[in-house]
Amino acid sequence: MEIIFMRHGKAEDPASRPSDFERELTAEGRQKVKAAARGLARCLLGAQHLRIWSSPLPRARQTAELVAEALGDVTVDLNELIPAGDFSGLVRAWSALDEDAQLLIVGHEPHLSHWVARMAGVVLPMKPAAVAGLEVRADKPQEGKLRWFAHPDVLARLGG
Repeated sequence: MEIIFMRHGKAEDPASRPSDFERELTAEGRQKVKAAARGLARCLLGAQHLRIWSSPLPRARQTAELVAEALGDVTVDLNELIPAGDFSGLVRAWSALDEDAQLLIVGHEPHLSHWVARMAGVVLPMKPAAVAGLEVRADKPQEGKLRWFAHPDVLARLGG
């Protein structure tokens, strides 16, 4: 199984909304996510068992929807475990997926960095719209091997 972690794109300033839970992508954030999503689509070309789980917070959901649009016919499932930072719950949930599944999780910092470090023992700069792909074995779903990492500018170049 491949677990792909993606941080949401650049969001509005926290002071712009009454609650952090309402923040949306900025125009620049949307543009960068669209460009990164085209590159990600090229990297995942031929992915037949891809699923997207997104935090329901607007900035993550908007990011996931832009990625799903670039990938074609992929559904975005909202998952409350992501913004809650519930790693154990996510591991239980993805353990139920097929072994050949690819799961893209769109979420937030600092959770994503913590999860990658916990699974693969590496610390990555999960900047807005950055993506990390880990290979996960069915018998050890809470562990993974980092297979790739891409900054959004690199993905944008791959996307043309």
